[in-house]
Order: sequence, then structure tokens, then C-alpha cells
Amino acid sequence: MKFAMELSATFGPSGNEEPVSALLRDELEPHGVEFKQSSLGSLIGIKPGKIKGPGIILSAHMDEVGFLISKINKDGTLSFRTVGGIDSRLLPSKAVQIGENRLRGVIMSPPVHLKRGKDVLKVKDLRIFIGCEDKQSAAKLVSLGDYATFYTVPEKTDNGWIRGKAWDDRIGCFIISEILKKDWDIDITGVFTVQEEVGLRGIQSALHMIKGDFAFAVEGTTSHSSPDEGLDNSPSTICGNGPAITAMDRMSIGNSGLKKLLEEVARMNSIPFQYKMTATGGTETFYLLRHRTGIPSICVSVPVRYIHAPVGMILIKDVENTLKLLEEGISLLQLKLKKLYGGK
Repeated sequence: MKFAMELSATFGPSGNEEPVSALLRDELEPHGVEFKQSSLGSLIGIKPGKIKGPGIILSAHMDEVGFLISKINKDGTLSFRTVGGIDSRLLPSKAVQIGENRLRGVIMSPPVHLKRGKDVLKVKDLRIFIGCEDKQSAAKLVSLGDYATFYTVPEKTDNGWIRGKAWDDRIGCFIISEILKKDWDIDITGVFTVQEEVGLRGIQSALHMIKGDFAFAVEGTTSHSSPDEGLDNSPSTICGNGPAITAMDRMSIGNSGLKKLLEEVARMNSIPFQYKMTATGGTETFYLLRHRTGIPSICVSVPVRYIHAPVGMILIKDVENTLKLLEEGISLLQLKLKKLYGGK
């Protein structure tokens, strides 16, 4: 899980994913992965197989939610806008890192002694403090349009969790990387996309550069389970119950054949799995299903507690089981494609 933690720690909000892309290249090039890049910045890694044919596509997005510096104020504080979906209630007193130099700052919060009323502070009312007392000194360190992210150091717990930021979707990037490191008889294409958090933008242009017979979107998804809540109160996914298969979300319906294949693989190999119980939001499955004449596609996710937050938590066993489910599923599809394309 060392590389997963490196991915989590890396700076990469929507529109500024280059550090994540560079890390993935460095990790995968020694394993025979061939790369190309879309004009928007999505990274496409292809592990060539032994037989001809489009093969299998795996997609995950590199970007994380973050901030954009919109104003340097007279008192040296910074106004900002959110990049992607962030709940403003999470922001006061949180540590952030800004720009290429990863300048540290903190989102200011009025002391509880001085607060008036119970209204939640909105983003437009918040400021980032970087230790400057005037605009001139702050402008030497920060420029308008600089990106920022939460500053979080990933760490393992003693009971099998990993704390970190950006598990949506660096954990998907990690799983695809592990699959690309192995040798396959068919082509495996890993699409590491940009700007997913601001409208599924990167996948749309990247798909024009590749082909595939089947596809899996690999995500970090919402989990809000706690010991005293049942599914009626916590209906998305449960950490510890294994990978989540998305039969349907707000934007797409997963391919029923791939759903059955994953169910079969899980039962044959005693892999725990669950179904994502909410039908909100959307993933890159939407564009995979519509690509060219349509690619049979489905989304498989790792449950993440506290998603889009300064600190998210994942269970290592959920990651391992998601990886195992996808690898076993690809192995079965590989047999089908070898027959289709005449391989042995």
C-alpha cells in the first residue's frame, strides 16, 4: 500500500493533475507500460498483450477536490473558490497547501468565544491565513489562480485502515496501477483522467484515443456506516463489506453481463462484495458506455469514509478485495477474448 499512500499525498486538484501523472509514469514505465497523453492532460497507459484486439479499459481519475485562490486581501489573507464538491462546513481551521511551492496555510475560523449565531460560514466568508499581515508580503508568495488542496499526511492505523486525502479517486489509480504491473494475454488500457470532479471532462477526450471490448470504472465511493446505524440510515456502502458494484446511478446503468460476471467471480473466489445502494451522482461509466458504438461497462468502487473531506479513511482489506475481484474478472474476460481473436 506504499504507492497508494504516495498517490494520496500528491498534490493534484482538478486542472493541476501533472504531479499525479508524473508519479504514475515513474511507477509504471519499468513494468512495460506504454504511455500517451490527451491534450487535456489525461494519462493513458497501455500494457500490450500477446494477442491482437482492443482488450479491456480501466478508468480512474487523478484529480481531487481543492481550491483556487481568487483574491489577495489587504490584510494578507487569501480568498478562494472551491474546485469540485466540498461541504463548506468542513473547511474552518483546516490545513491547506498552496501552489507549486506547497505553501502551508490554514482556513481561518472565528474563535468559538466570538461567534455570533449558529449560521454555517459560507466559502465567500472564509479566508486562508499564510502568516502574512499585508497584501504586499502575501503577493510575494501566492498568485491569483494558484491551486490549493487539503494538507494531509497519509498514515496506516494498527487495525487495518489508512487515513489520507483524495481517495476519490487515487485509490482507483492505485488499483489500476497494480493491474497494469502484471502481464496479460490481452491489452489492458489504464485511463487516468483529469477534471472528473468538475464535470467528467477528462474521460471524454481520452476515449477518442483508445479502443476496448469491455471497461471498468474504478472509483472511491461514499460510505457512511456506523455501528448504531442500519442501511435505512446509511444506504450507500459499508466499509469492510468489500468492493461495491454500481448497478445504476443518476447518469448510467451498468452493463448487466459484467454485473453477473463480477458476481460469479466473487462467489467462485469467496470475495466479499456489495452493491452501491444509492443511485445519485455519476461516474466515468456514463461515457464508457457511450464511447463509439458503446463499450459494455460497469463501475466497481472502494468504500471511503469521509469522502471529499480533509481526511478520508479506507480499509486495506476492501482495497485488496477490489483488486482481486477485478483481476479475476479480467482473467475470465481474457479467456473469452482469446477465443474471439484467435489467441491460445
